Amino acid sequence: MSMHHFKLSNDDPRMVLGLFPDLLPSTSKSYKQMAPFSPDEKAKVDKMLKDVEQRNNALNALIQYLSCKRVPVTTEIEKTELQIAEAVDTAFLKALLYSNDEFVTNFLQNPNRCIIADSERVLHQHKKFAELVLFYKSKGLHERALVLLKQLGKGDKNKEVGFTDLNGVRPTIKYLQELKGDDKFILKFSRWVLKREPILGLKIFQTKDCPFDIYQVLDHLESINGQKNTMAIAYLEHLIRVEKMTDSELHNRLIVLYLNYITSTPDAREINPTTGKPTYDLGDVQNRLKQFLSESQHYNAERMLSKFPFASLYEERAILLSRINRHSQALNIYVHKLNRPDLAEEYCVKHFDPSPTAPEESREIFITLLRMNLQPPGSDESPKIDDAIRLLEKHHHKIDVNKALRLLPGDVPVTKLNRFLESVLRSHVTKRRTLQVTKNLSRSENLQVQEKHIQERKRVVKIKTGRLCQVCNRPLGLSAFACYPNDVVVHYVCTKNNIHVCPVTGKQFLKDEISLQYSDFKDEQQ
Repeated sequence: MSMHHFKLSNDDPRMVLGLFPDLLPSTSKSYKQMAPFSPDEKAKVDKMLKDVEQRNNALNALIQYLSCKRVPVTTEIEKTELQIAEAVDTAFLKALLYSNDEFVTNFLQNPNRCIIADSERVLHQHKKFAELVLFYKSKGLHERALVLLKQLGKGDKNKEVGFTDLNGVRPTIKYLQELKGDDKFILKFSRWVLKREPILGLKIFQTKDCPFDIYQVLDHLESINGQKNTMAIAYLEHLIRVEKMTDSELHNRLIVLYLNYITSTPDAREINPTTGKPTYDLGDVQNRLKQFLSESQHYNAERMLSKFPFASLYEERAILLSRINRHSQALNIYVHKLNRPDLAEEYCVKHFDPSPTAPEESREIFITLLRMNLQPPGSDESPKIDDAIRLLEKHHHKIDVNKALRLLPGDVPVTKLNRFLESVLRSHVTKRRTLQVTKNLSRSENLQVQEKHIQERKRVVKIKTGRLCQVCNRPLGLSAFACYPNDVVVHYVCTKNNIHVCPVTGKQFLKDEISLQYSDFKDEQQ
């Protein structure tokens, strides 16, 4: 009831707040003794407020009173009125914390005039750290918010804050992702996140409206990660595989990062503090490099080839060589460096192109592999006869037999070539029979066309004296005319130099189907 009277009065709300000294902000302490009550009445009020239930009832009534006295932030007010508005909002926040703290978050999400020092202190006292971060954010105090998140995120149990929902890096990541216009804070406070959780921390820069370009992010990651490259690798993989970026410089850079990681010393590789092992397994990175070299179509193979070592990473070099059509060098790696005839055969199948327009190296790729098996470069290496014969047996239809036989050493027993020669003979017989059938079918079709042509040439068109051109509607007279298979007859000039197309129906005919003649009116029936 008393609060109802206070609402109707024009008294300074700070005088009412004097009944609740702990709610008054530090700037309004002089109002503690200004409440319009006698000492006895004041003592009764103090006694009542010591009772928890009665105090909660009084605080709820006070909250309703203060909500009526709040002044919107968008309203322009004078300095004195501003002080009152700040005291009201600050007291409103404190009252919520003491009685209805579930409404605190909703209150802080909206613009308010709370005094920073008092609000900060009371939120900290109540361990409302999430609400304190929200308060800082609403006031534009991003550095304070991020410092608090860092302290909470590290989860040091010796700290006063102890364990909260804000432990770990995720709250800081979310805050930085939503931060607009304060790039310096993103760079500054992302460092501890990236050091603690490198891969998870990259989410800070994986937003659509990231304020930094790709190369700024890469430079930032390298300033934290040094030459270990793990974060830069993860970031570029996200850009290329998830966001489907095709910039050749990004693809080249990812290859170089993979290569640097593989060729670095074990001491230079980043160690996961949890497992005590390298963040990336060396074999896994090498597999990712081979897969990327095989799948990506956007890197400069010739430029990348110059960065790869000659004495290692042979399979990766072979992939790069294949991209610039240097097949013989790639096959040399598979045959003599890796001693993997299966991979060499697979390579030939993939790059074989029999078309006349293809490069000779692609057309003769199986002969190249056969030559490498039979004519090894080193004098201490013996010819791989068995591998060569297996290749001939399996891919004889892709190999020039004459060239293959000339490459085979003279001392190879004919018995070893039985299966190959039988396959070649069967293939030739099958091919010959197929060609004979095709020839006979073509001959039959040709005879049918000739017969049809003869029948068409026998066709008679009767033109009388008054017959008109079906294009210009003038008499055909003695002019040259064209007769189409659909019995359309027009002046030759009316064909408009497109004799193959009927000018009336638009139907297209072969040249031999169209008759070009002159009219002769001596016989009226022809």
